[in-house]
Amino acid sequence: MITPEQMDKLRQFFGAYFHQDWGIEYGTPEKTLSAAIRDHESQRPELRRLIETFVAEHPDDEDLDQALWKDLACEYLPPADGVSSRTWLLGVVARLSPPGPGPSATA
Repeated sequence: MITPEQMDKLRQFFGAYFHQDWGIEYGTPEKTLSAAIRDHESQRPELRRLIETFVAEHPDDEDLDQALWKDLACEYLPPADGVSSRTWLLGVVARLSPPGPGPSATA
């Protein structure tokens, strides 16, 4: 269960970047997300866990769409770009994850 303090952290991450003018300020969802991640570098592990919990707490896709907008103040709606909110949020988790090991030199 996400606490009110944790919800504030998620709202800051999504709502402060994907605000009503995000398209004007950043141009694309990818650039907006990159700015949010860059500015929250030290919080990446916690944000990963919180987003995973948030997604798990909303098993219904319509409910997740509404929660992304209402609870996190996120003005970007992934379904408008043909991507479910669940898929997009799990992609955000992947972007917040540390890079894996590179290809093996003995391949």
